[in-house]
Amino acid sequence: MKKRDKQPEKIMLYSQRTSGENVNAALDFVKGNWRCWLKYITVFTLPFCIILGMAVDIYIDQMINDGILGELDFFGSVSAMSIYVVALAIVCAVTIALLKMHQQRENGLDDITIKELWPVLRQCLIRIIPSALFATVVIVPLYIFLNVILLFVLPGIGLIVSYCMVLPVLMIPIVYLYESKTEFGESISKGFKLGFSKIIGLGLVGFLILIVSLMAGGALSILYALVMVIKEELFNGYDFMSTLMDLFTHVMCVADTLVMMLGVSINILAVAFHYGSVATEKDDASLEVEISNFEKL
Repeated sequence: MKKRDKQPEKIMLYSQRTSGENVNAALDFVKGNWRCWLKYITVFTLPFCIILGMAVDIYIDQMINDGILGELDFFGSVSAMSIYVVALAIVCAVTIALLKMHQQRENGLDDITIKELWPVLRQCLIRIIPSALFATVVIVPLYIFLNVILLFVLPGIGLIVSYCMVLPVLMIPIVYLYESKTEFGESISKGFKLGFSKIIGLGLVGFLILIVSLMAGGALSILYALVMVIKEELFNGYDFMSTLMDLFTHVMCVADTLVMMLGVSINILAVAFHYGSVATEKDDASLEVEISNFEKL
């Protein structure tokens, strides 16, 4: 009889941690629950990854063949961006749902089924909608505006300043999704309050996770570029091999997009643990959780 793997120790959300410890907590969560995490992120985002990956591959192929930067029509750009935003929203909802179930279940995510996960995931999917709309309508234009202004006022460091100013926005969907009884307007004010109270730590968390994501995605991007060179230099004009290489580059682009979504999920986890750390320090959130758990006994 096959011996079952030992259930990993539960990583509590509401606990004071340093920025490095928040990143480690996110990575430990993935390491301890990687099968479940990979399964559900893939299942819910793969259709979007296929569409986006193939669109990117076709665009790059046209750019190489034409020898110039390809043109994207307005509707194509809007459609691609819309799909991308929806995919990011779903990644956020699935990630927070998994984190909530990990905290609520006695044995974490061990042997969790979609039937057991669905009520929490459905609530997260519904509550992510206002956050996605807020980010699309308000935050993205604000970020672009800040970049344009700061490019002239503070050349060289304008991007860093605008990045730090927008960073606390990442806390809003975390607060709104994790705190089921919090209204969206309240989550905006609380997200900004918690975000700006430890903005340097939040920036460090984002920077460290960005490095991890770039390392993972960079390896696939290099392999994709190598395959494109081989296809153009060695198999250009060979119908069968060219078709086979086209299929392979499609798969590579889809895989690269999926890795990007997984990287986003890790980023969300790191920000969530940062939220848990700041909420514990500022709002005594860990004490509230203990009281809530005591009342359920």
